[in-house]
Amino acid sequence: REPAAVAAAIASEPSLAMPSTMQPSTAAAEPSSGAAEPSQRTEIEHVLPLELLDIIAQVHHFRSWRVLKYYQLLENAVLVPDGAPTIHAAINKAAHGGVVLVREGTYVESVRVTKDVTICGLGEVTVVPPGWEAAFVWGGYSVGRTRAGDEVLTAASAGAHARVCHIAVRLRNQQQQTAIYLSGGSPTLEHCDIQGTVVAAGPRTKPTLTNCVISGSRGFGVKVDDRATPVLRDVSISCCRRAALGVGAAGNLPTVEGVLRCRENW
Repeated sequence: REPAAVAAAIASEPSLAMPSTMQPSTAAAEPSSGAAEPSQRTEIEHVLPLELLDIIAQVHHFRSWRVLKYYQLLENAVLVPDGAPTIHAAINKAAHGGVVLVREGTYVESVRVTKDVTICGLGEVTVVPPGWEAAFVWGGYSVGRTRAGDEVLTAASAGAHARVCHIAVRLRNQQQQTAIYLSGGSPTLEHCDIQGTVVAAGPRTKPTLTNCVISGSRGFGVKVDDRATPVLRDVSISCCRRAALGVGAAGNLPTVEGVLRCRENW
């Protein structure tokens, strides 16, 4: 669909307006005509207009909501605050591989990402952490493989492959630096507007930041330590009190793909 047509279709729902950076993708093909589709309407379908559901599907590289519904990837999608009062509660409610959709607004909370979910903002979504906490925290811990008698058990990841997209982070504590803290896994942040430092630490930490804006940090824009290997893809860093990139004694230089724009830092 043309962006103008989509905008007109959801004009009656101004709180659900999507960021302009959400552009359609044509990466997936339609299923065969003989394939059966689920007939039961989900909670998300009752709340959001079809045009917006199509945009959500396109963000996940499917051509339309019908295709995404066919693959049953959003059966357990949770809408905030309709289905859960906070983002953190929605993560707890969602299944691994599910989706958390956040309506426009400001959410005062520190979100601990403990499942492999996609967290997507619908419109202008801002997370403001209370006190000295970071807005998003990844533990990324993994028990790995363990044995119980003759049975081999594998623990699920704790958000190691989660995605956060189209969400802004603002810090209200004047002395606070860390906005995003990643200590494990390979999560992805896309099209996020972050005020504060993104900290990546740990030998198994390899986050990817794509089309993100980092600004106004009271320290470094991106801080790398303890052998972490972040990937920065088309990232802009500006107006930080220290350098745009800070690499500790045990850190690795981040991998830069595309363009890294740094202003008023060096």
